[in-house]
Amino acid sequence: MDYEQLQREFKAANVTAYVAAGDNYSVTPLELIANKSGYRLRVQKIVISVTTTAAQTQSIRSVTNNVPVAALAASPALTAFTWDFGTRGARVANGEGLEYANGAAGVACCIVVQAYWEPIPDN
Repeated sequence: MDYEQLQREFKAANVTAYVAAGDNYSVTPLELIANKSGYRLRVQKIVISVTTTAAQTQSIRSVTNNVPVAALAASPALTAFTWDFGTRGARVANGEGLEYANGAAGVACCIVVQAYWEPIPDN
């Protein structure tokens, strides 16, 4: 099974976002994928391509509980960092989307997330 097959079978939740060096998402994070009741987000792959580095941390995390899915330490190299969770994907808490947060302004990057929404079965 490939990434796209699960995205077609369920509902794709792919996103590309750009962070400029002047963007400060330490207090109010950048929403990447909004929460969605009745579904579970499965993250297949995250790529953060750092174009301007700074002594600031970065993280992709769940919106409500702030559980990190991917994170970079301060002063990352100018390169692409990839977290590949396989075709089935890493499970995020029921109904939760993803957001990006940084320690302060200074970092510039491109963020690409491949994910899909899986319906939560009724019990």
